Amino acid sequence: MILISYTNNETLEFPTVSSAMKYTLDLCLSDIHAVKIKCNNASDTNHLQDYIAGIYKSINLKGE
Repeated sequence: MILISYTNNETLEFPTVSSAMKYTLDLCLSDIHAVKIKCNNASDTNHLQDYIAGIYKSINLKGE
């Protein structure tokens, strides 16, 4: 189970890390950001946190 809450007040459940990553990237491009991640597996949580941090870092670098 992967649950991610976003700035549009939506919390979505994803079956896989890859589906969560794709949807989160799509929302990020629409200026909707992930604010909370909850997973059954700690390594999934860490992987998603690192991925999302990388997305935001690359967006912020483009804006400079």
